[in-house]
Amino acid sequence: MEVDTFLAQFATLSDEELKYKQLWLEHKLPSIPVGFDQKGNSIADITLWQSRFFLDDKRYFHIEKHGNYLPNYIHNHEFLEIEVVMRGLCVQEMNGNRFTLEEGDVIMISPSQYHAVSVYDDISVVINVLIPRYAFDSLFASFIKGENIFARYVASLGKTKMFAAGLYVHDCHELFPTVVSMYLEGDRSVELGKALISAFIARLALQEADQYQLIEVGSKSDARIGAILHYIQENPDKVSLKTLSYAFGLTPAYMSALIHKMTGSTFGALLTRRRMGMVLQLLEQEPAMTLSQIADAVGYESVQHLCRVFRRCYHLSPTEYRHHVIVMR
Repeated sequence: MEVDTFLAQFATLSDEELKYKQLWLEHKLPSIPVGFDQKGNSIADITLWQSRFFLDDKRYFHIEKHGNYLPNYIHNHEFLEIEVVMRGLCVQEMNGNRFTLEEGDVIMISPSQYHAVSVYDDISVVINVLIPRYAFDSLFASFIKGENIFARYVASLGKTKMFAAGLYVHDCHELFPTVVSMYLEGDRSVELGKALISAFIARLALQEADQYQLIEVGSKSDARIGAILHYIQENPDKVSLKTLSYAFGLTPAYMSALIHKMTGSTFGALLTRRRMGMVLQLLEQEPAMTLSQIADAVGYESVQHLCRVFRRCYHLSPTEYRHHVIVMR
């Protein structure tokens, strides 16, 4: 199948993508997946486990399109993830950095590294290739003896100390036919799947030196705090120190100390800053919303509580602020 024909099948968004698009247009896109423990308590579902995509130890890769308009949330995974931008673009966030990948670009994301990806248009096609840990030795053995960046990167995969959080490879259009074959034929047999993913990796390994760009490893605390701050940012109406700590498997005392160490602010200060930012936005952009509705939307139990915090921050009431905005317009 020609690459253009392959891409044409993604020209129409799936039913799932259309549902997410509508939520995105309405600013109602869910912020982060949530799982539940045996007692029914919610847990931030930010780790993608290998067993979700690999039910046994025979398959060498899993390939799928990254859905357009899916929630943008910081997560990590047990396996190696390789994203190939075959049309349009996507935005990556990793270790506090945000960068855009364009058509032909590839990014290899190491296991356990926190990142987020955004694909928010109708035309972009981003293909995800996942490689399980048990396949690393078999697939990368012939590439780890070199001295180039690619060799050093794959040699560190699966080790406790990573050489890099990821590897960004520019302008790899020549990979496209192999990606198409992997997508269409990769499940026909284990042997064929191994041959296809081996050809894919070989092409990545043969790029020019100036096409590679390493993404530096952040500390474990740096990576985790990014996910924690993202969770606070996206869930200000229902997050508390207790629920946040439980979601990330930490005690409230440790969570509080970690936030203060990494940001210089308390959890309460971060949450208030986020909530007040939302209040200002709603006062300015939603004149029909009552203060009671705004209080409920941002997580305050009463209008009185909202007004008390707002006056402490801005030295006037929400009503006075809204009137000032209207007058200025």
